[in-house]
Amino acid sequence: MSYAFTEQIYARESSSNGHQNALTAIGTLEAIDDWLYIDATGSISQQYLSAFGAISPSNANVNRNQTETSSYSISPYIKGRFLTSTEYFLRYKGNDDLLAIRSGA
Repeated sequence: MSYAFTEQIYARESSSNGHQNALTAIGTLEAIDDWLYIDATGSISQQYLSAFGAISPSNANVNRNQTETSSYSISPYIKGRFLTSTEYFLRYKGNDDLLAIRSGA
């Protein structure tokens, strides 16, 4: 897992204050020994709203053409052995992408 939080604070223009999150996370949980597992991933990043708008070389400046996006995925699965010669594996994968547009920042 990797997470970073950046806060921009302006002394003369407090209306431009803002923050940014950055996250990359991957994990596996063994819910029931040797049978039920859950894989999960998540990410938060910054994305430009328009290819024709302003592009900042870093996140040190206010950029009204930028917004925060996040996505996650959860994938439970079961695996095991039936009798002595047959293995089984069943997986479900669901994900969601979220776009948060902040007004004025």
